[in-house]
Amino acid sequence: MKHSLSIAKGPKQRLFLAYLNSEFAKRAVRCQAALEITADGSFKARVHTVFGEDFGQIELQWVFDTSSTGELLSVDVSPVGEGIDGPAVDWENAAQDVVNSAFRSAFNERRTRTVRRQLLYYIGPQLDGEYWFRDVRLAPAMLDDPSPVSINSERVVALDFVVDSIDELDALYLASEFSRRWAARFSLLLDVDLYELHAAEQVWVYRPEVSRSERLQRGVYDIPVRLTIMPRKGSMFGAGARGSPIATYGRTTGTLKMPPEARRVLRGLDDLAEPVKNAFDGAARLYQIGLSLLQRFPSAALAYRVAAIDALQQTEAGCNGFSEFMRKYSPKAAADPKVLDYLHSDIRSSHFHAGKFDLGEFSAQRHLDIVTDPDTAHHSRLRSLCFEITREALVNWMLLIAAPPCS
Repeated sequence: MKHSLSIAKGPKQRLFLAYLNSEFAKRAVRCQAALEITADGSFKARVHTVFGEDFGQIELQWVFDTSSTGELLSVDVSPVGEGIDGPAVDWENAAQDVVNSAFRSAFNERRTRTVRRQLLYYIGPQLDGEYWFRDVRLAPAMLDDPSPVSINSERVVALDFVVDSIDELDALYLASEFSRRWAARFSLLLDVDLYELHAAEQVWVYRPEVSRSERLQRGVYDIPVRLTIMPRKGSMFGAGARGSPIATYGRTTGTLKMPPEARRVLRGLDDLAEPVKNAFDGAARLYQIGLSLLQRFPSAALAYRVAAIDALQQTEAGCNGFSEFMRKYSPKAAADPKVLDYLHSDIRSSHFHAGKFDLGEFSAQRHLDIVTDPDTAHHSRLRSLCFEITREALVNWMLLIAAPPCS
């Protein structure tokens, strides 16, 4: 049985395939897939399914043809062997019902709204309280932390949000995509790396009470992650205080607080053109990668901050390159032209294209020296300036483009 589909590459095709996968997941007791790609770029997806029905099992082979331009052309369904254990059944009607159900659901875009929670971790002082951004909640995940202002403690926060999905598996996919995007945004705003843990990882930990090291799995596992409703405002934590302005450089004392401009920046993203919004999220992700590398590989961390700015400057038609973007959005960079060439040549290009680590990853780290030589002192000042002006440029872009004062 061959069924013509003719669904062009894009959102509609992805939606149809999502519903089709949902139908397979509901009906199949066993599934196996393989992909055949031809030299011209077209491909066939072969799916072997065994459907468990009230009357027995139907074993079918599905062949999906996709053109070299990405158009989903057709699906050809045929029985495998006898095709069924049990009474005779019209397998064609069963297969047709699967395809038609996916088509109807995709056409109607039937979705269910569910609440999801993702636990994110970071190193630093505890988040001051809960912060709400429409249907998105960021809050500490643990009550009564005994050392809320310790700067070298791992913290866990709950990112709560809603997704409109077709089934549980689709909800997991969408929640993962959503949490990664918002973790990058919050990492940029808070200037801390909000990371997920990989459940399979086990690390060495020291237990001072028994004077012994053990290899244990990382993570907090006594915090509920399955929610049926969004937590009520103030039910667990009070509202987080407003922190220092986003333009403030460097860590401030006390708990971790969201900058007062955060809501305006995130709300302003909704009004940006899609390419600009995607560039912002890409820049936020690059900045977050830099934060994750900062302690071990400062040269790479700074190179990723430069790459984040490169991602943004390409959205401005009148801005010709990295240095012009920096002069436009960083007054400190405009006052020191030499640092711009250093950032793009000695840091970004030399690191990515020549494996250079200009901030001294291979050098002796003489942090305990009382007297510092002039070259080291100059390099230390330059390093600090580079981190400061790259954040200054990103912040000023956010305030002027993503969240202009009149919005």
